[in-house]
Amino acid sequence: MSVIKNSYLSERITASDLLPLSFLEMSPYTGQKRGLRFRLEKRTDETAEIGSKKLIHCFSWRGPLAFEHTEPGLMDEADFPFSDQGISELIDYLNKKLEVDR
Repeated sequence: MSVIKNSYLSERITASDLLPLSFLEMSPYTGQKRGLRFRLEKRTDETAEIGSKKLIHCFSWRGPLAFEHTEPGLMDEADFPFSDQGISELIDYLNKKLEVDR
């Protein structure tokens, strides 16, 4: 039973699969899990009146092509707060995409 559980967990995206926010401050990050590819980058929300104006912008798409070679129409995009809570929301979002695409 523990083998199945560990196998299932390894198929999900966790915080250890992503680099910290301090990395995103300086550079975009790309990753993939089971054919779901994603690119994360810092964006500034000029319309935000309160709270953080920084966002984590996520592009996600099914491989095999890299970001630069994938047509924009084949990608989904979403924004998350540039915070630890935003990282948690991002992980949930990507894991839901993995489940839907199974």
